[in-house]
Amino acid sequence: MIGQLLSPIPDAAWFTAGPRPADQAPPAGLAEPAIDAGWAGRAILAHLAGHAARQPRAIAIADGAHSLDFAALYASACRLGAALRAADWPEGAVGVLLPNDTGYLVAMFGCLAAGRPCMLLDPHQPGAMLSAGIAAAGLVGVVATPALAARLDGAVPVLDPAAAAAVPPADPVLLDPAAPVFIVSTSGSTGAPKAVVQIQQTILANYAQRICQLRLGPQDRVAVIGPPATAGAVSHRLYALMAGAGLVLPDPQALGLGGVLEQVRQAGATVLHATPRLLTVLAGLPAARAAFAGLRLVMLGGDALLQADLALIRAALPPGCRVSYGLSLSEAARVAGWFVPEEDRHDPVRVGSGYINQGVEVAILDEAGHPVAPGEAGELVVRTPFAAAGDWVGGRMVAARFPTDPGHPGKRVYRTGDIGRLAPDGVLVVLGRRDRMVKIAGQRVEPATIEMALRGLPGIADAAVVARQVAGEVRLAGFVVPAPDAAAMTDTALLRGVRAALHGTLPAAMIPASLHRIDAVPLTGAGKRDDAALAALVGP
Repeated sequence: MIGQLLSPIPDAAWFTAGPRPADQAPPAGLAEPAIDAGWAGRAILAHLAGHAARQPRAIAIADGAHSLDFAALYASACRLGAALRAADWPEGAVGVLLPNDTGYLVAMFGCLAAGRPCMLLDPHQPGAMLSAGIAAAGLVGVVATPALAARLDGAVPVLDPAAAAAVPPADPVLLDPAAPVFIVSTSGSTGAPKAVVQIQQTILANYAQRICQLRLGPQDRVAVIGPPATAGAVSHRLYALMAGAGLVLPDPQALGLGGVLEQVRQAGATVLHATPRLLTVLAGLPAARAAFAGLRLVMLGGDALLQADLALIRAALPPGCRVSYGLSLSEAARVAGWFVPEEDRHDPVRVGSGYINQGVEVAILDEAGHPVAPGEAGELVVRTPFAAAGDWVGGRMVAARFPTDPGHPGKRVYRTGDIGRLAPDGVLVVLGRRDRMVKIAGQRVEPATIEMALRGLPGIADAAVVARQVAGEVRLAGFVVPAPDAAAMTDTALLRGVRAALHGTLPAAMIPASLHRIDAVPLTGAGKRDDAALAALVGP
């Protein structure tokens, strides 16, 4: 006899989206997007074909060196799809390994036009890491330039996209709504990277919500700053193109930060997406105000947004520019979000993640897996139809990390590993990763709280704190970037002053064991803070 199927979280109290206050209304003065009940059920390439027919000469993608209008983008994708169908490759997923430019988007759509899911590969990763990811995913081939293909040492068949230029465009395959379309690797910040599978109808349903909330449309030029292979980059690039907006692709690694600002300015961007850390750095540059002058909306995500960083970002934005921030996960899409009000007092260190999205439910559990009392912090668990369908392992999808809740067909459950609490007004506040909070002398310590204290000290422009295991003990290492008026101070004088000031504001358990002066906080290729690089500065 088969036993009754039980919910993965049997006694959870689930919270759902409620009414939002007036300041969360979509932007006024912009047309409501034409998204009907069947919008998410149509193929991604069908939407692209629609824009190619309605606005064929409107610029779809620009990378500073090249641009494609919607008609050219669609035709190029169909050519590449035909070339892939002509390749003698077995059935399976195909990787995309190209520079961060217009060609990357063409290849993504080309894979879909060939009826294949595509795995997005980071062109800045070393060859050994790329080869390991390709082997683990069981990819049958890769679309790559010869220069990038050389990193793979012939481990997998390669199609040079230039070869597709002479192929006549052919009608694309329109994948089933339930078909896998994109495979995106997680950052690996909480363990080994995982290749997460995104289903076509699921991501389009999530995109539809965002397009309507933000009123994205053909009037917009959306600048997405960062590498091409993250879940956030995929979402924001697809939001723009599915809405008929123009997409601008500034690549920090190719252009430098000053070049990014210049491309944003020249493109006349109205919407901008970046990680909080990267945008904070950009906002501090002298050219930021001119580059951001045309923005109506800034979208932040991919990492924690600190109150101090938000203040610096707002100072560089034009009057009336709204800031959209929330919690989005590679594994569960958009969980919560809002237009951040001018005064957010939900937490003194971190900006709140906003209101729960429609169709999403969250539970907050203690260490034993039981619901916490209202307002208390615990691990955030998500139940949603927008969750990833599984991980791509060895050429197939494995759904073990995303169990379906038997009592709620179509909804999958995901334990995020984030610690959060739900405020009485319905705002979700994420307090940090469970695996990044540490205990020192029996006291729970969250490094962001110490960073906030460091940034508030005179003569300190920026700061970071990382926790390290040394001889079986947790030790904190602090890093400070001096402000211009303190740049002439010796390391000894600067750090002695910082330590003395911290002793007056923080408990002993929160004082870093070591302090270090640095010129700038290092960033990863994804625009997040590079904790591994910081830890390497301390030594073993």
